[in-house]
Amino acid sequence: MNLSVIIPTRNRAKLLLRTLDAIAKVEFPQSAFEVIVADTDSTDSTQAECKEFSGRKSIRNFRYERCDRPGLHVGRHKGAQVADAEILVYADDDIIPDSTWLDAISESFSDPTVVLVGGNNLPDYETTPPDWVQHLWRENEWGRYNGHYSLIDFGTKGKTIPADYVYGCNFSIRKSVLMEAGGFHPDGMPKELLRYRGDGESSVSWALDRAGKKAVFHPEASVRHWVPASRMKPEYLSHRGYIQGISASYTEVRVKGEPSSFNPIRRFLGDSKRRLVYYMKRAEPPTWLLKRFVEGFRFHQDEVRRDPLLLQWVLKKDYWDEASSPKLMQQI
Repeated sequence: MNLSVIIPTRNRAKLLLRTLDAIAKVEFPQSAFEVIVADTDSTDSTQAECKEFSGRKSIRNFRYERCDRPGLHVGRHKGAQVADAEILVYADDDIIPDSTWLDAISESFSDPTVVLVGGNNLPDYETTPPDWVQHLWRENEWGRYNGHYSLIDFGTKGKTIPADYVYGCNFSIRKSVLMEAGGFHPDGMPKELLRYRGDGESSVSWALDRAGKKAVFHPEASVRHWVPASRMKPEYLSHRGYIQGISASYTEVRVKGEPSSFNPIRRFLGDSKRRLVYYMKRAEPPTWLLKRFVEGFRFHQDEVRRDPLLLQWVLKKDYWDEASSPKLMQQI
């Protein structure tokens, strides 16, 4: 088994089946990879649909794993814990991979110095996007990106890139390296659990960059990422700015060991410029979006200050143990 494809999901059965059908058509030996669906407490038809898909034998090595609580990191960790391969290929439940996807990932890891692999994440728009969506793209020395929708377009040539530019929807990593980095931090929480949100795969990316580990972009390890019409509205960006503020607060508390008593923008500009730049790539224009970012930051700071158990949660060494969340299990 060369690769373990891990797909966390929650209440998106139709999109998940679309992704599974596409993976079944990838040009890579079926004996060389497995697909693990980590269902993080779905209440729709996900379990039944996976059972029916498994019966079709479209993917030879297919497993459905049920998790008893929501959270993107819960599904990611469950997949890693049961995976048979050393290379973990994390994919969102709304991607369509190129036919060369797995072959390119496998090829990239033939270099023993490579620990993280990504590709283009090109938009798969449900409807024609309004003009302002196209203006959300930003350029850098490697190509262009749109962090609001986890999109990457770095062209047709392979290159070494910062780990920050391997987004979670198409994120392949050595299992041993993920363990060494401490695993993922909480992410993808439902709205009633936003106070428990963390900084997701960002913590892993930062750890790899700090350690000087090698991340690469392979143009043939690319996917199309679903952008529904509901996300091409200012309301979606407003919410995204707010939750990125929560993530930034989580990172700040984790670094400092306590809530911040300063204005979040001043604090980030003064002490954590790199983190501010990172989050602003995902919560950029216009002024009202920055305002929502600040609101999310302050909401989380107030919650941590008010609840010692939340502070305990934020400062946990890691999140591999699903049952260790302080009071979280009782609240779900």
